[in-house]
Amino acid sequence: VLVGLLAAKPADAVEPRAADIVKDTEGDAGREKLRRGFAQRVVDGGTAPPLYVFIDRTVWALAGTFRCAGGIELFHGLCMLEGKTDGTDFISLGADESLGEGEIVLVTQELCLAFLCRMWARVRAYEAVKPMLADAGGCPFNSGGAALRLGSDEEIADHYLELMLGRGLKDACPKAEQYLQGVARDLQLNKLPYLSQVLQGRAGITTDDSVLSILKKLDSGSTVVPRDMQEDLALAVTAKALELVQVLGLDL
Repeated sequence: VLVGLLAAKPADAVEPRAADIVKDTEGDAGREKLRRGFAQRVVDGGTAPPLYVFIDRTVWALAGTFRCAGGIELFHGLCMLEGKTDGTDFISLGADESLGEGEIVLVTQELCLAFLCRMWARVRAYEAVKPMLADAGGCPFNSGGAALRLGSDEEIADHYLELMLGRGLKDACPKAEQYLQGVARDLQLNKLPYLSQVLQGRAGITTDDSVLSILKKLDSGSTVVPRDMQEDLALAVTAKALELVQVLGLDL
């Protein structure tokens, strides 16, 4: 995802010309103007003309840009969780060929900070699991003849969530469900600070709930808690389960 950080125009700043402010953020013409202006800012940096947009009775200016690899699903999941809507709380501009892969979104400071915290939490979840994977990213639970390699970070998250719920490649990893569910049954949400903060009170979740009970509750197809946060719960359990296996030398 390519993120454009919007900052409100200071009261003492020079008022931009009305023609320079994009007010129609719902129409194709307005969004195309924003997309071109964003791309020019990325390419030309500080020499590009200022980019202004009118959102929620406020004039915002593009203050900076940055890229987060693999972040678009997390961004949309966060917006789903917090009830943020396109055109009101952020502006989705699609992709621009000149910038390569990635969807462009314009966000205000509050949503930007929430997104960075979300990205940080996901990176930490991966960092806890990856050192305990087998050589070349292999799944330690795999007992099949052929090596089971986990490629992308997203594949790792999906693999362990599915195993914990008794699905996925469970035939190749016959003991995974037993170990993962055992740890998840004993792990309460309040032991996971970030996830506890963002999930408590949603879909009837309390901080005293076990991760296993939460995942089973959400497995029916939650419209409140996005799948990527369910994957984070699974990653937290996986890290603890694999650590337990390594410390105790348990048979997989």
